[in-house]
Amino acid sequence: MFRLRQIDNLRTPHSLRSAEKLFEIARRHFYWFDDAVEHMWRERLRLGHDKNYRYFFFVAEGSSSNIRGFSIFSYEPVSRYGYLDLLAVDTKLKSGGIGTALYQRTTAELVGQGARAMFVEAESNHPSLDRTKEQQKQNETRLRFYKRMGAEVLPIDSFNLKRKDGSAYELLMDSLGSGYRFSAPFLKEVVQKILRTKNSTITTKSFIDRSIAGVSRNVVEIANSTSAAQIVSKTSGPRPIPEDRLITLTVNEGHDIHHIPDKGYEEAPVRIASLTKELIPTGMFHRIKTRPVLERQILAVHDADYFNYLKTICRQIGNQRIVYPEVFPIRHRVRPPTKLAHQVGYYCIDSFSPLSLNAFVAAKGAASCAVTAADAVLGGQRLAYALVRPPGHHAEREHCGGFCYLNSTAIAANHMSKQGNVAILDIDYHHGNGQQDIFYERSDVLTISVHADPAQEYPYFSGFPEERGAGPGEDFNHNICVKMGADWTTYRERLSKALRLVKRFKPTFLVVALGFDTAKGDPTGSFQLKTKDFFEFGSDIGSLDMPTLFVQEGGYRTATLGKNAKHFFQGVWAGAYKARP
Repeated sequence: MFRLRQIDNLRTPHSLRSAEKLFEIARRHFYWFDDAVEHMWRERLRLGHDKNYRYFFFVAEGSSSNIRGFSIFSYEPVSRYGYLDLLAVDTKLKSGGIGTALYQRTTAELVGQGARAMFVEAESNHPSLDRTKEQQKQNETRLRFYKRMGAEVLPIDSFNLKRKDGSAYELLMDSLGSGYRFSAPFLKEVVQKILRTKNSTITTKSFIDRSIAGVSRNVVEIANSTSAAQIVSKTSGPRPIPEDRLITLTVNEGHDIHHIPDKGYEEAPVRIASLTKELIPTGMFHRIKTRPVLERQILAVHDADYFNYLKTICRQIGNQRIVYPEVFPIRHRVRPPTKLAHQVGYYCIDSFSPLSLNAFVAAKGAASCAVTAADAVLGGQRLAYALVRPPGHHAEREHCGGFCYLNSTAIAANHMSKQGNVAILDIDYHHGNGQQDIFYERSDVLTISVHADPAQEYPYFSGFPEERGAGPGEDFNHNICVKMGADWTTYRERLSKALRLVKRFKPTFLVVALGFDTAKGDPTGSFQLKTKDFFEFGSDIGSLDMPTLFVQEGGYRTATLGKNAKHFFQGVWAGAYKARP
C-alpha cells in the first residue's frame, strides 16, 4: 500500500527526508542525474517556480513513510500546458501500480491548473547514440509506459535528432481529455518554449528552428486524435478532490458527554453536529481515528497541580451535579485553599466555566484530537482540522475559564514545536489569553491573537497591544484589537497585519485557533462577518502556503455555524492549492 503526497516546501523535517529519498531514487534511475542536476532541482523545490514554470513534486509514500516513487512536473500558465520533467519508481521495488498512480495524479493536477495538454520528452534509442543495453532497455520501457498511459508520439523528425550532449528525444503529448483543438501555431509555440526553457544548454538556434518547422499538418492531426478517447473518462462530472489534497479531520467523539443544560450556556454539543452536517458532504475531508494524548504532552503546557486538581475534582463531583466557582482569591502568590471544593475559584478565571464529571474527560478527548491532527501535519499532511469541544484557548497554564479546561491549541502547538518553529494565529472573537500565558516567554512559538477590544469584551484582563512577551519571548506575542461591530473590510485590514507577522516569522508550522464567533449574529460577539466573507477569510490564511493545523475554538450561532465553516475551508483549500475559480 502507498499514498500519494505533494512535497511543497523544504521547511519540515518530514519534507527534507522525503526530498533526500527522492533524489536518491533519481540518481539510480537516470544515469545523467548528477550533483549539478540535483542542485538545480533542490532550488526549484525550494522556490516552487522559476521565471517560466510552476513546479510540482509528488511522491508515492509507503509504510513508515518510505518513498517508493516520485513525479516532478511543471505548468506553463501563458500557453497553458504541462510538462512532465521526471517520473520514476524505486528500481529496488516492483512498481505495483505506483508509476500509473503517479502519472494519473500528475495529469489530474494539470487539469486542475487549467492545462490544455501535457508534454513529455522520452529519450529515444536513436541508432547514432552510444547507449548500453541497460540504458536502451530503460528508454524502451519508459516510452511504452507513456504510450500505455495515453500519450502519443508527435511525429516531428527534426525533434528526434542528436543534440549537443549526445542525447535524442521523442516528444509525446497527452491531451488530458481537454477536448481542445490543437493548432499548428500552438504546437509550434510549445515546441519552441520546451526547447528554449527545458533544453537551452543542449540545443542550438538552428535545431530549434528545424524542430518548429517540423510541426506539420500530420502532427496537428495526431495531436487532435489523442483527445477523442479521453474526453469522457477525464471530464465527465465534477472532479473529486485528490486523496492527497483532502483535509485530515479528527472529531472529538466523546464531546457530548460534557453538556451543561443551564439556560444561556452557549457551548453546547449541537455545535459539532452543526459543523459536521455542512463539512462532511463537501468531500474535502479525510477523517482519521483519534489516538489518546499522553499526560506528559498535557503537562508540557499545563501546571501539574492544576492538571491533577482538574482530574480529581471532576471525579469527585460525580454525574448528579454541576459545580460553579463561587470565590476567586486574588492571585498574588496566595495560598490555595485546602479543600477541593474551595479550589474551584482558585483555579478558574470566571463564573461561567462549570465543572462536572465529564468536563475533564471531554477536554482530554479534545486534546487527543488536536495532537492526532498535529501528527498528521508532522507526517507531511498539508492541512488538518481538529474539530473539538470543549474549546481550549482561554485555558492558561494554571487556570481554566471561558468554557475552556485544557488548551488543545497550545498542547498541539507545543508538540509540533519539537520539529520546528510554530506560529499560533488565534482568530476567535475573544483574546487567546491561554496561548499568551503559556508561551509568553518563548521565542520558538509566535503567538498572535486578532480579537475584539478586551476593554469591552472577555477576558477583560489581557489581550492589549502592549503585551508583547517577556524575556526570550519579547516581541513574540502580538495582540491585534478590532473595533466593536467591525465588518469584513475592517476586520480584513487587521487580519492582514497578523498574516504579515506570520510571514516575517517564517514558521515551520502554522496552528490556527479557529473561532467562528466573528460571524454576524453570534451571541457572544459583535462583528458583522457574513457567510460569503468566510471564503476570503480562509483563502487569505491558505495562501500563506504553510503546513497548517486548525483547532476549533468558538462559534455559537448554530444556524449559520456550519455554512460559515464550509465557506471558510473551501477558501483555505483554494488559497493553499491556488485553485482556479
